[in-house]
Amino acid sequence: PWLAAGLLLHLLCQWIFTVRVHLDRIRTIPERGSKPWLLLILMPLAGVIGFFALKLPFYAELSGGEVIYRSFMSAYGLVFPTYMLYRVVLAGRGKSSLSLPMMWMAIALAMPFFWLGFIERQTIWLVPGMGLIMLGAVILFVKRPKSIEG
Repeated sequence: PWLAAGLLLHLLCQWIFTVRVHLDRIRTIPERGSKPWLLLILMPLAGVIGFFALKLPFYAELSGGEVIYRSFMSAYGLVFPTYMLYRVVLAGRGKSSLSLPMMWMAIALAMPFFWLGFIERQTIWLVPGMGLIMLGAVILFVKRPKSIEG
């Protein structure tokens, strides 16, 4: 019980720190303030999902909680790096006009591969999933903006 209490305390402190850092960063975005009401909605929602995850049936020899955790990790490993690549790296190079639609299209195409990799535990499928993300980035990178000639 002491080890479990220590782990729980560590996770709680890590969660509080992470949320505080993210909220602090959100405040620095121009024309965006922090939205504490969003946190008040998301916290109980996360608790409800966690509670009911224990009651979900097994899938592919994984408990319901494990499926939710792996789905979260899959989304975390797909959406955030893709966002950074398309909206930060490529937008910083002046490639932002098509990057948002291309980003969501690449994510949508890669999602089944991430399902196979994380939920079905066939990790080889993560390679073509990331390949689709990189292909979209390469297309945006080599696309030349049309110059206006007058």
